Amino acid sequence: MKTTSFTVFIIFTVALALFTLSCAPARFTQSRIAMDAPLNLIVYAPSAPDWQEIFAFAEKTAESFDHRIKDGPLERINRTGSGKLPEPAFSALKESLLIAEKSGGAFDPTVLDLMTLWDFEGKGRVPSPAEISAALRETGYRRVKTADPDRVAVSPGMKLDLGGIGEGAVVDALADYLRSQGCADFLVDASGEIVVNGTKPGKVPWRVAIRSPRLSGMPRTSPDYAPTLLGVLGAIELPAAGGQTAISTSGDYEKFFVKDGIVYAHIVDPRTGSPPSAVASVTVIAGTCADADALATTAFVLGWERGLSFLENWTGVEGLIVRENDGKLETETTSGFPKLIPVEEEGDDQRK
Repeated sequence: MKTTSFTVFIIFTVALALFTLSCAPARFTQSRIAMDAPLNLIVYAPSAPDWQEIFAFAEKTAESFDHRIKDGPLERINRTGSGKLPEPAFSALKESLLIAEKSGGAFDPTVLDLMTLWDFEGKGRVPSPAEISAALRETGYRRVKTADPDRVAVSPGMKLDLGGIGEGAVVDALADYLRSQGCADFLVDASGEIVVNGTKPGKVPWRVAIRSPRLSGMPRTSPDYAPTLLGVLGAIELPAAGGQTAISTSGDYEKFFVKDGIVYAHIVDPRTGSPPSAVASVTVIAGTCADADALATTAFVLGWERGLSFLENWTGVEGLIVRENDGKLETETTSGFPKLIPVEEEGDDQRK
């Protein structure tokens, strides 16, 4: 029996429809503890990613940023004064030095001694002025030398801390890894350091809620205070069609301690050796999460006016600064920051 061209066309059309349906992207999510913190991923793809490989890659990448790993690359540099720092940590260090220079030292990757003094990873303590002065003498980004492709040298006694840019840089590396595996539409969130790539199905942009830095009626000194109780300022849509967009927030509402009724947040001004208190949070949108991470911290240290001006003058970056004034929150943004959208919290892809 002869098969007509019309019959062939019908068979081809049905087969194509079935193939298209089978390849339609589905939503896959996974959350695990990585880098000692929650790492959340959302991927739209025809089939589930290899989660084991993805999280193993994240952990391996993060090792070169961790000064606590005995005989790790950063620990060796801090102990001996020089050594090799593998990618992407080497590039992150060079970006840190650039941001340090442009900010007049408001960001500095040589603050490990200062951070250790304040013990933010423990119970927290207020160091004496003499201790702070001694630590400041071992701080100074201009005394860090780099030589491509991976050589780093620091002055005797100086110690590097890439905590201000490290999580963001690891998220960037993980986004690169996902793209190398054929993923085009995804969200990566490591403790609020977020990269989105592409869009959701139907070219719907990713939406991220920005957390409010204050809880109405409950100060941070209250024993009942918890960051999980905080609401949101609103949400923003991140246009990442054809590429990635990153967002990061630095704030005083999650990691802090209280001493004699005074709140000390975990961000330290490298120029004074003490935590600044002029603003409550800074949210930054940038092309890379490393930049968003470091620039949010920098603007937090610079404060309300200088921080906003600093972000406004950084190409490809937008920012939102929040401060508390007489118990009320005030916000200010750079000229191109997306409009905040009032939303239900459960309707957002992720909360910043």
